[in-house]
Amino acid sequence: MYKKNIIKAKELKKKYKNILKEIEFIGITGTNGKTTVTTLIYKYYKYINEKITLIGTNGIYINNDYYETINTTPGIEKLYEIILESYNRGIRIIVMEVSSHAITQNRIYGIKFKIKGLTNITQDHIDYHKTFNNYKKSKLSFMNKSILLINDEIKINKLFSLNKVYKFGKKNSYFNMEDIEINNENTKFKLTIKNKSYLIKSNLLGEFNCYNILLFIAVIYKLNKFDYFTIQKFLETKIKIDGRMELFNYNEKTIIVDYAHTPDGMEKVLQFVNNNSNNKILTIFGCGGDRDKDKREIMGSIASTYSDHVIITSDNPRNEDELLIIKDIIKGIEYENYTIESNRKEAIDLGLKLLENYDILLILGRGNEEFIKVKNNLIRFNDIEYVKGKIENNG
Repeated sequence: MYKKNIIKAKELKKKYKNILKEIEFIGITGTNGKTTVTTLIYKYYKYINEKITLIGTNGIYINNDYYETINTTPGIEKLYEIILESYNRGIRIIVMEVSSHAITQNRIYGIKFKIKGLTNITQDHIDYHKTFNNYKKSKLSFMNKSILLINDEIKINKLFSLNKVYKFGKKNSYFNMEDIEINNENTKFKLTIKNKSYLIKSNLLGEFNCYNILLFIAVIYKLNKFDYFTIQKFLETKIKIDGRMELFNYNEKTIIVDYAHTPDGMEKVLQFVNNNSNNKILTIFGCGGDRDKDKREIMGSIASTYSDHVIITSDNPRNEDELLIIKDIIKGIEYENYTIESNRKEAIDLGLKLLENYDILLILGRGNEEFIKVKNNLIRFNDIEYVKGKIENNG
């Protein structure tokens, strides 16, 4: 099957070789942060009035036009349709999220990326890759033959010395940040590039978003689009990344909806909330079916440890029994601070009912996904839309 992808990619590359030469491709991979980084790049180009195409988890944006997508990275034929449509509209830069599935299935075979970024590597998709080492290898295999931007927390081997590698992070990196200040309203840090320092301030919350912002800036810098004052004005425009740390006020209470669906992602969100609030924290989450079973128990432990109360619910059970998935989650819970409500809508209703003044409700795992996947059915349900509706109806 994947060899067919290579054959098809070679055909399409030959057919559109002149078009491909004129387009700059930016690929961002990693376990968490891909959507935020690519969306920041897309929104920045729109901010400076330049055309761009974005391909990722939240859909496809060919300049201003939006199209739904099922996969983070589309199949080869769909990808070339997007490339051709972008070219015909005068777009000469395409930024995309690159999933581990797309890498191993050769869905991006033949695409020459100008810049590749690696956000981080933590546990995910073990159901598909079988081992964490295989998963890590798939990510690292993508990082070649381009300008490479790599999180300084990731250990890299000697092969990377053959490429142009620029690290970003807190360890005397090429793109370095220090003096990080985080509260529940904004994030600040000092950015240093080539011994020049800049103050970066954004409404995107949490240290994990400092890394996302840093990678975004690194990409913009390597595209020769870096202008500090323009970037800082852009970052101060109340940027919203759909389904990522979306905050809602609800009668003196706070609701946060986030896509965090891995142990690392969940822990970082919960750590941020705990570090910036002394109020009661309620967390609603579930785990997907037909996916990495090992992370269920871990996520149960994390949710229970960092939350005052946990509501365990359904999250894309696919072909598994949602109650058995919930049982797997409960194995990791050490405290009697949880409730089971397998119906996600009713779980959110319960969470809202339990909220008292100044409490915080976290709804994790799906972000702004449009459907819940049950067997072969797609049931339309969007956490964010549902929360907005409840707020509008209840004031």
